[in-house]
Amino acid sequence: MILLSPSLQIADWNNAFIDLSGYRAGDLDGLSFRSFKMLKKDGESIRTAVTELRRVSGEIALEFPAGTKDLEYFCIPLYGDEGSLTSVLVVYRDITEQRRQEQEIRKMMAEAEKTARALNISTGDLGTSIRRLAAGDLTNHAAIGENDPLLRVKEDYNFSVDAIRTVIRDAEKAIADLDEHVSASAGNIQEVSAALSTVAENSGSSADAAASQMQTIEDVHREISTMLCRSTRSLATTQQHQVNSQRKQARLGDRAASLRLGGS
Repeated sequence: MILLSPSLQIADWNNAFIDLSGYRAGDLDGLSFRSFKMLKKDGESIRTAVTELRRVSGEIALEFPAGTKDLEYFCIPLYGDEGSLTSVLVVYRDITEQRRQEQEIRKMMAEAEKTARALNISTGDLGTSIRRLAAGDLTNHAAIGENDPLLRVKEDYNFSVDAIRTVIRDAEKAIADLDEHVSASAGNIQEVSAALSTVAENSGSSADAAASQMQTIEDVHREISTMLCRSTRSLATTQQHQVNSQRKQARLGDRAASLRLGGS
């Protein structure tokens, strides 16, 4: 606390004020109250206490050598025997730490409210994405805002959506490839079946043709055999005729020789 004259000059102080303000004793002697740098004030002025001779109070922020201090103040006018103002007692209560904590709490509450609003928006976005996924939409990603409170959740969700889409795409490709393979195999089977049918038909036709050819060959063979037999018989007859003719000629020759011998 400090004691001020009616003209607001510092007349006295206690050690607590020295510790609070950071002033040295020699600096305070005769210093005017107006020398204190006031940053803000909430309450009645010390002038009211002087002019109206009544107690006033409030909160004030003063810049001291020890730093800025948030203070509660109580200004109490002191009277002499004649009832005139002799001095003003100013009592300070340091609430700097209290105000700092209150400010920190307000800041934390503001951040909590901001986070709650961001969480509410982010949760809504994620819910919309999940509903679209449930409806079969694999193209939608959960929107990620700046400082999104669900950043990791949405990153994992988007990664999962991409993975599901990749699996389904690969499965569809595999099914398409399988369908193509099955279709090709079915076509090949049809071609093989047709070929087998053709072979079977050709085999039947070939068998018939072979049988017909064999019959023709047998007929030709019989005709050749018949012709050979006829030729053989004709040749044998011709040979026999030749032999008979030769014998006949031989007999004629013998007779002619005998006639020549007889005539000589």
